[in-house]
Amino acid sequence: MLREAGHLGGTFHAFLITDAGRSGHNHRVILRPSIRLLAPALALVAGCTIEGALGRDPAEYHVVADVPPDLREQLDLLFVVDTTQGAPVMEARATAALADLRAQLVFVNDRDFQLRVGVVSADVGVAGVSGCADPASGGALIPPTGDVGTGLCRADGSWLTCDPPDGRRPDNLAQAFAAVHVPPSECGYPQPLNALARVVDPSTQFVRPGAALGVVVIAGRDDCSAGSDFYDPAAPDPTLRCFQEGVTCTGDDVGEGGGRCQPRQQSRLVSIEEPTKLVGNIDPEAVVVAGAVGDADRVTIQNGGDQPELLPACAQDGADIYPAVRLSSFVQSFAHHAIAPLCQADGPGLGTPTGHELRRVLGSRCLSGRLRDIEPDIGGMQWDCLVTAVGPGEQRTPLPACRSQTSDYIKASDPCFRISMGGHCGDADSGFEVSVNWGRAGGRDPQQAWDDTRTEVSCLLADAAP
Repeated sequence: MLREAGHLGGTFHAFLITDAGRSGHNHRVILRPSIRLLAPALALVAGCTIEGALGRDPAEYHVVADVPPDLREQLDLLFVVDTTQGAPVMEARATAALADLRAQLVFVNDRDFQLRVGVVSADVGVAGVSGCADPASGGALIPPTGDVGTGLCRADGSWLTCDPPDGRRPDNLAQAFAAVHVPPSECGYPQPLNALARVVDPSTQFVRPGAALGVVVIAGRDDCSAGSDFYDPAAPDPTLRCFQEGVTCTGDDVGEGGGRCQPRQQSRLVSIEEPTKLVGNIDPEAVVVAGAVGDADRVTIQNGGDQPELLPACAQDGADIYPAVRLSSFVQSFAHHAIAPLCQADGPGLGTPTGHELRRVLGSRCLSGRLRDIEPDIGGMQWDCLVTAVGPGEQRTPLPACRSQTSDYIKASDPCFRISMGGHCGDADSGFEVSVNWGRAGGRDPQQAWDDTRTEVSCLLADAAP
């Protein structure tokens, strides 16, 4: 049953009451005007039922969703893998990250979502340096060489392309990804940032116009991307050479492992002061950068012999992991990022937080946070949310709830919203998603600026004080 106060020109409070004791859910939506509008509202809505005004402070409401005007339907996902510290270890890390990440992408809102996956080695080549790749071919995407299997994902030139799930073909991404083998490297100059810049260059055609870009860096050494004039074939310790050129540290504790270090601003290495330049002309709000790298705060310089030595931050499965000061700073400079220090064996994984960030840039209708049950004595879940259309120039228009909160809400002729449980938000904290019918029997009113309008949802949360 729905009782509606109508559009009063103020803020709407929408409540969903579900009867969980019956089969399915019986939804009851109640719209309440804010307390300051109660008196004029009573005069305007004769014959309508208003169940009182709560008079809540707007600060009590927390933004739980900010849905863009158009949900992105393409994701280009690039893995940059450094195998200078053990190819099996780094490939295992990349595979684990992909598995967790894929589990998150399953919950992308239903649309013709298409995934493209590319893999590149951090060894882009250094002329004249033993163990490094040929600069003429370094930095190229690594095509699958094994059996990719049969299913949603297929070899597509130098990358993998995965079609939207259709319920008839298996998801063979794990098998397809395993068919891409990053060759082991003995190059002392890993260049993940140069590798990234080469792949996102328009000439490779890997990044599609309008697609979201995900970059996952798996590296046991810090970045040493530079021009060709920096590399010295005769350098006895390339790792120390890269560190001294790209990192500066302060404090007396550096030699003991304290390491208050940061990227050096004046350096011959690739600048990370403007990191978005390394991803080309892609909208920064459509980019997620993640990294499984050595812990940046575990820097130890050991003085002894003829010259100092940069010690590994730790060892993982026989592979030395070095502190990644530059890479950590690069990853964390993006608005949407995730990082997993490799030295923390029981630390957080990379795939799940990366997946959450990708869902944000792709556009999600899922409500985050745990919604507060405002009527705990009533069976089911009763939420209190405000839904606002935010147009160009931040013009804000409150939206009422649709008269029907079931599947026929699309029949509404005027803009309205529906908040429903489940769908593609089964793993969200709230379990709810928002949908908006912009009016005209499901179409958008050409005389309104809905095409450039995003949807903001604010709700009372269980973790916030009443």
